Amino acid sequence: MEIQEYKPGDENEILKLFQKTFGKSMSKEYWNWRFLQNSYSSKPLIHLMWDGDNLVGHYALSPVMFKINEDFHLGALSMTTMTDPDYNGRGIFTTLANSLYSEIVEKHKFDFVYGFPNNNSHRGFIKNLRWKDIEIIPSFSVLNSKQISDLKSQSSNLPLLENLKENNIIRYNNLIEDYNIYQFKNLDYINWRYIQNPIHKYYILGNSDYDFVIYKIFKNSDSIEIDIVEWCIPDDFDKVVSVLNSILKECDKGIKKINLWIPLKDKRHLDLERIGFSYTLPVTYLGFLDLKNINLELNSYSWYYQMGDSDVY
Repeated sequence: MEIQEYKPGDENEILKLFQKTFGKSMSKEYWNWRFLQNSYSSKPLIHLMWDGDNLVGHYALSPVMFKINEDFHLGALSMTTMTDPDYNGRGIFTTLANSLYSEIVEKHKFDFVYGFPNNNSHRGFIKNLRWKDIEIIPSFSVLNSKQISDLKSQSSNLPLLENLKENNIIRYNNLIEDYNIYQFKNLDYINWRYIQNPIHKYYILGNSDYDFVIYKIFKNSDSIEIDIVEWCIPDDFDKVVSVLNSILKECDKGIKKINLWIPLKDKRHLDLERIGFSYTLPVTYLGFLDLKNINLELNSYSWYYQMGDSDVY
């Protein structure tokens, strides 16, 4: 078997491996958006394991800009891990990851790798790749939308927006200034991540104070769930109620659950608790690998995260 860097045209075999590994398809359009259109990298950060002409392993990273103690650092989000089921147990994932980590240190300017492993992959990242745990992240959810609709707010409902403005980004940064580590999101990133996403529809609500939320509607056969991927709302109970009622107004009836991620340290956590939000499944992990000894203060009280920071949502 042989490790190779991605080269144009490999995506055809990558999509076939995705189908074989996960039992579902990934569109070429989505692949192009995720791996070719990221403004922080000139080429996809992907290493592949080949057995002759057969692609049997895949590991990818996605560039993400972070602000850490007032300085900018380029991080790499750990993404799609795939091994041909016929080749399980041969250490392909660990081999590919170490190979790709070496490349981004030697050839690029990345300072760290991070990601959101699930229960299936967490052990491998910690034991085999020397990642460090930062946080366990449960969903923070309200299960009864009537709890929200029964609450009254003096603030007006937030209208739907087609896009955000620079003042929204300033507002976002002001709300999380107490954190030492967070993903830096400018308008280009927001447009790429949400508005240009080729397969998921995201909705933006905002007001004249430049508060905003971005959410996605998830429907299955018998219920509707809302995933709030960006929560740019201040520590103001009345505004929190107004935002949640605005979401309910825009969505169909039958909402079973509203979900988001928010650190326990965050003052806004208490506003959501008061409404009825509590921890639920699924649970994910936040992990980190320091590539250049930048010696971060690694704990959940220094790192700000939201659902949209993960590629899953």
